[in-house]
Amino acid sequence: MPRYTRTALTDTTPTPVPPPPPAPLPAAMGMTAAARFLGCGRTTIYRLAKRGELTPRKLGKRTVFTTDDLRALLERAAVPGAVVARERVA
Repeated sequence: MPRYTRTALTDTTPTPVPPPPPAPLPAAMGMTAAARFLGCGRTTIYRLAKRGELTPRKLGKRTVFTTDDLRALLERAAVPGAVVARERVA
């Protein structure tokens, strides 16, 4: 009959598995995806394009915005005191 011996308690907590890296962003995004990326509505995207703060590009019938333009807009908005889009006050 085998003899069981008492062993020292070891740390049995599992080591955390790092999350997978985020999926790479596409080179260009449509209107809805750009609004979701910036955290605003489609109307604000239209307004930013009309004011020249975003450059819309056409891919066939689709209007798209490059990811670099969207990131640059976020960088400009991160500057203290910068106003990127101001909602209309009624």
